[in-house]
Amino acid sequence: SLRNWTFPGSCGCVVPFSSASMKRRTILVLAALPVVALVVSEVVCRMVEKPGDLPSIRLTMVNDLPGFAREARWESDGYGLRKIGWEDGQPRVLCIGSESTMPLLQSDAASWWGQMRKRLAAEGVEAAVAAAGVNYGTITHCLQWLNLTLDPVKPKVVVLALGPSEVLGRASGYRYDPAAVKHAPVSRPGGWKGKVLDGSAIARCLRHSRMEARLRDDQDTVSKENVLRDRWAKEHELYLKAPEASELPWVHDPADEISEGLRVFVGQAKAKGFKPVVLWLPWPHRPGMSAEAQEHFRFLTPALLQQGAVNVRVAPGWVDGRMRAFRMRAQAVCEGLGVPFIDAASRLGDAAGVYFGDVQLTDAGADQVGAAAAPVVKAALAAP
Repeated sequence: SLRNWTFPGSCGCVVPFSSASMKRRTILVLAALPVVALVVSEVVCRMVEKPGDLPSIRLTMVNDLPGFAREARWESDGYGLRKIGWEDGQPRVLCIGSESTMPLLQSDAASWWGQMRKRLAAEGVEAAVAAAGVNYGTITHCLQWLNLTLDPVKPKVVVLALGPSEVLGRASGYRYDPAAVKHAPVSRPGGWKGKVLDGSAIARCLRHSRMEARLRDDQDTVSKENVLRDRWAKEHELYLKAPEASELPWVHDPADEISEGLRVFVGQAKAKGFKPVVLWLPWPHRPGMSAEAQEHFRFLTPALLQQGAVNVRVAPGWVDGRMRAFRMRAQAVCEGLGVPFIDAASRLGDAAGVYFGDVQLTDAGADQVGAAAAPVVKAALAAP
């Protein structure tokens, strides 16, 4: 019987084998299985884990909107970067900005940095280009994002693109926080959850899967034909109905934040070994704009008025004045720091068809901004 069964040992002797020892071995094996499965799962997750803390995005959008190709396709990686030519091992150019640098309605090649790369290639200068943008992001938001992407990207040149969000992205009561510009955005939760994510690839993979599942629903929605066109038309109607504020009451002058941000940018360049370039984008706001001239405008800024906190449309003339003042200050600081400054706003002037709405370049506008940026970036790439 099994109770009295024996098998040869390695020494040639006969070892008794009992049902009790079999049970103990079975219990030990069963107890070890979850641990082994956990270790194997951790190893597998580490092998397949994607770089970065953000879910990758792949979008195809079809919209009938003036100034854009009907179809736009693009994707971003775990660092929120869109890339062209990344697999070629060429010197890297990283572009950081707001809506026009992460343009929802443009494929990579149609963006201003895609057009810039096209012109560089036409002159025999091959470069890999990556771009990230923050919706309604100010210079502080851009530099925070730069802190997140510098180490994985290791760029030779970084183009910091500043535009209308320097005014529109600052709500009523704005105060300058000198410390904020030096911090990376929080991409993981704090506390015990953050510690678990730091130590466990399984936890990170599960988090990625949940985030990607939530994003998939949004992607399916915006990928439907003319969804963005119709959504933005409704937002434009809300814009027209909102009260107009002649100005935004700020506690601090954002020009101080821009100046300090540029100094931090140069400090990052020295510490990380990249060449800094500043690009000042054009803006569509002008004094005395009619309602027709503000077609497709839709951005509302939070403001504290007598009737309480409301979203307001800021007078275009005031936005124009602030943008001109900020640009002059930024250019002066860049000249003092020895940083190339591309004034695309003055180059384009009041050219028609450059902007769609109040924050995003059209394909024609992106083409002209790319033309302005290419020679300056070419010189930066050639510098030792």
